[in-house]
Amino acid sequence: MKISNRNVIRFLLRVHIVILILAIISAIVLILLSPEIFGKIKYVLFLLIIYNIFKISRLKYIDYENSGEVLLLKSYNVFRKKNTLKNIEIPVEKVRNIHLEKIFFINYLIINIQRENNKKIQIHFPVSHMKRKDLLTIQYTFKNE
Repeated sequence: MKISNRNVIRFLLRVHIVILILAIISAIVLILLSPEIFGKIKYVLFLLIIYNIFKISRLKYIDYENSGEVLLLKSYNVFRKKNTLKNIEIPVEKVRNIHLEKIFFINYLIINIQRENNKKIQIHFPVSHMKRKDLLTIQYTFKNE
């Protein structure tokens, strides 16, 4: 089973780019036509521009693949698809539990793993901007296995 958040990220990227372009154009128009209004709201426009640049740089594609033998989670930056930011490859037999947790507006997929020496490890993988339905599907597959 393969699950990805590419459609959501593409939509969010377009929305943030449109808002960024509108903020830049409105700043330029206000500078040229009425500098006194620009002087009053320039900090709001600058904060809006910086916020959108920050949000665009934080967007990540996430690919989840479960072949039945290996669990694979990959995270890519939007602009560099060849280099993975995080890459987790775990045999499914070692995975004990997967559940979803939300910590400060960020969704984490928490994977509990049993090692050979009976030590338990928890991996926190950020899965922001994934559909809730996809996250529940991932969680449901491991509850039934």
